[in-house]
Amino acid sequence: MSSDIKIQASRNEQSLNDKQSTLDLLKNKRKRTKTVTVDVNDTKVDLTFQAISYRELDALQSKHPPTTEQRAQGAVFNRNTFPPALVSACSVDPKMTEADARDIWESDEWSTGELNALFDVVSNLCMQGLDIPFTETGSA
Repeated sequence: MSSDIKIQASRNEQSLNDKQSTLDLLKNKRKRTKTVTVDVNDTKVDLTFQAISYRELDALQSKHPPTTEQRAQGAVFNRNTFPPALVSACSVDPKMTEADARDIWESDEWSTGELNALFDVVSNLCMQGLDIPFTETGSA
């Protein structure tokens, strides 16, 4: 075997190993987490959330279908029951039950904006894509 062939075989093997290593990293990716700090009665409270898988998200959303009126307005989930369910499903620290999250949603002390901000955190956590820089490659 000539030295050029040996070098090319070595390069091919390294390329295969690099591809396998990349695939292993992708397969073992950890779920995205996020900690937010909210001000509750002049006390800073940290809330940690973790994304749920797309299968879990789809299953949860199917458990909270929109009402007929909400569907007519274009909603794909029940705006009254799905947000607290998602907050509960994503909560890590403190872990909130669905009843805990629903109590927050039904409280007169929480404004629409505050509830939407909390829902946005978990929704974005679950829906955010990978950080992939898009560059154009190709030849003219």
